[in-house]
Amino acid sequence: MLVSKTDISVEWGSVEDQDWLYREIGRRIREARLRVSLTQVELAHRAGLARTSITNIEMGNQQPTVHALWRIADAVQAPPCELLPEWPHRHADTASQLPDDVPAATRAALLRIDAEQTKRRS
Repeated sequence: MLVSKTDISVEWGSVEDQDWLYREIGRRIREARLRVSLTQVELAHRAGLARTSITNIEMGNQQPTVHALWRIADAVQAPPCELLPEWPHRHADTASQLPDDVPAATRAALLRIDAEQTKRRS
């Protein structure tokens, strides 16, 4: 089976890409909220924030303060670091990040895509 770029999504942000950073934080908060079966209203109440703030944070339209991120993490029972994306520079060696059981064709496709993205970032 062949793998195309549309079949997989490898998206690692950069330290310059604030839009990606806050969208990713919002995505992680939403996933954590759903994992513990909280509504946005319940999360807002537990974190001491407005529901509209939770909505905007989850959409990446609002930048949470550090203390808000800590309160959100506490409310979803997750360490704050789980709500933050990995440091982009840690992906310099994509091959070492892939599990050993990734099929060769998939591994090759992922490495090509990563090389293209790296070129675009440079």
